[in-house]
Amino acid sequence: MHVFTMSKKILIFYVSFFMIFILTVYPERLPKKLDLKLFGGLTTLSGTDLDANDDGWTHLRKISAEATGGTFSSDSNHFDRGWELGGEIVYSLSSRIALSGGVGYITGENSSEDMTAVDGVITGFNTTNLKAKTIPVSVGIYTFLPVSSKSRFSLGAGVGYYFTSFTRDARRENNSSYWIETSFKGSGGDLGFHGGIGFEYSVTRNVTILIEGFGRYAKISGFEGTRTRSDSNNFSDSFEGQYFALERFVWTGDWQTRVSINSEPPSGDDVRNVRDLDIDFSGFSIRLGLKIKLF
Repeated sequence: MHVFTMSKKILIFYVSFFMIFILTVYPERLPKKLDLKLFGGLTTLSGTDLDANDDGWTHLRKISAEATGGTFSSDSNHFDRGWELGGEIVYSLSSRIALSGGVGYITGENSSEDMTAVDGVITGFNTTNLKAKTIPVSVGIYTFLPVSSKSRFSLGAGVGYYFTSFTRDARRENNSSYWIETSFKGSGGDLGFHGGIGFEYSVTRNVTILIEGFGRYAKISGFEGTRTRSDSNNFSDSFEGQYFALERFVWTGDWQTRVSINSEPPSGDDVRNVRDLDIDFSGFSIRLGLKIKLF
């Protein structure tokens, strides 16, 4: 069980305060209404320790290649953008207040490749690919500010639990036909929080279109899973454990971020700042959607 950080306690306070404030400010009661809300859009993401791990290895290979008279080239992107889908049941308590419960799907990925060459001949080639997804199950509250008979602004806030998993595949090969592949798989979960503003326009009595801008805090840790390896010499192994991020002292004299899977936290003179691996889905989303009146 995770211990809440101070930042999460502060977010819980503000979300709770917002909900209580809205419910007390708008006591109006009207016939209840139940809507189905569907949405999708693009989102920014805040990154992961796996980005820093891959950057560190790429830097070491670059230094090694240049030190031996070779050339080095690389191409990579980070875990900084993705897309999301979701749906909610929205229960209106009045014309100004509604409660919601829903489920979503947020995903992002990164990839990198680099190549070492000596005298124009490729001597090494490395690729990595990370795919991570989270499924938030959330509850929330909305307040609405009418603009006209057909349009209104909405303000919303909520909390959810983010069920998260990832896979990371890496392959290293050289010009002697040797290759080795390593695959990481992990799963974990944690609480997250969201809030934002939207605009709704009623197309018909039962259908409303909407656009929203939503911010999200969802830094996920506590991953457990497996690491598997295989190579061209028919070697293979598998290991289960917990994922950690740490700083390791490397031969260049630097401390670099590494990701490790172990049965207990790594230790040693060349290791510092050991912590749980983080995949941070915090970010900002632009969402388009529909709201359909059920009854």
